[in-house]
Amino acid sequence: MDQDEITGANFRVYRLVPGVVRCDHPQGAEVNAQDAHEVVEAIATLAGGEPTPVLVDLRGTRTVSREARRIFRESRAPSKLAMYVGSPLSRTIANFFIGVARPDVPARVFTDLDDAQGWLLDDG
Repeated sequence: MDQDEITGANFRVYRLVPGVVRCDHPQGAEVNAQDAHEVVEAIATLAGGEPTPVLVDLRGTRTVSREARRIFRESRAPSKLAMYVGSPLSRTIANFFIGVARPDVPARVFTDLDDAQGWLLDDG
């Protein structure tokens, strides 16, 4: 039986729609290297080891460590990365990741969930 959701101490990863995986962090999350390894592994598990579009909800995230950013950047799990933000802090975290970590996959920041999902599902 296929698994549809994996949770850890500081994350929840699940199938949002067929072909898209979502990662949520709890309010005030401080994402560290262990969290990052577990999230990457969870995404790969749900995607059957194949790269897949990933939506990350950063609205409640407080910090992401340097080591966690490196782990996320080097991950081959996402084929596209949409970062869903709300607060100025979550927007800063997302923009910092794109600007400094420079992921090897297309990555964008969104304030609208429907726009983020639409972009992830667009093959163009």
